[in-house]
Amino acid sequence: MRNIDAALADANQAVRECLADMTAEGRTPISFEGCNPWSTPILTVVQHDAGPNWILVSHDGLRANAKLLPLTYTHPLRAGKPIVTILHTAISYQAAPPQIGMLMIYVPGWLASKRRLCQAHNPQLSDQVEWTDAQRAAWRELTIAYHHALDAQKRKKAEVQRARAYRARRADLRAAGQYTVTELARGAR
Repeated sequence: MRNIDAALADANQAVRECLADMTAEGRTPISFEGCNPWSTPILTVVQHDAGPNWILVSHDGLRANAKLLPLTYTHPLRAGKPIVTILHTAISYQAAPPQIGMLMIYVPGWLASKRRLCQAHNPQLSDQVEWTDAQRAAWRELTIAYHHALDAQKRKKAEVQRARAYRARRADLRAAGQYTVTELARGAR
């Protein structure tokens, strides 16, 4: 009986260690430094401050880790066009009385790389800040929306890849002289 209890205790300990490793891996921030300029990472952020054309955000709620992001271009060629797009707001930022905001945003890859932004796969608020229950609930809502947005982004990329593969296969078949009924009806020979 003791051998079974010892084996069960060892198995439970191994499961706990494995889960702790998986949880830590999901919470480790991944840097966007060096990401493709044309990609658009989705980030969940805590908004600390705002100006007429900028927001100050962090990925964990610590103001020391906050980054300044421009909202629109100021260059004459693209003046007024958005850079950072706010997708979802869980809590709106208020300057007076001061209240932080919680947002989900699109950031272009070139800006994410330049500002050295990072985002964990399972974003977490810092334990160094006291959060209210409403803020924690809003963050949970935001992380659920974040995972839905990531899934939608993956589905869109997969659809684009399938369409490209289909067009490439059809081009190969047309080159071999094989046409669909629709192509024949439109005069392909």
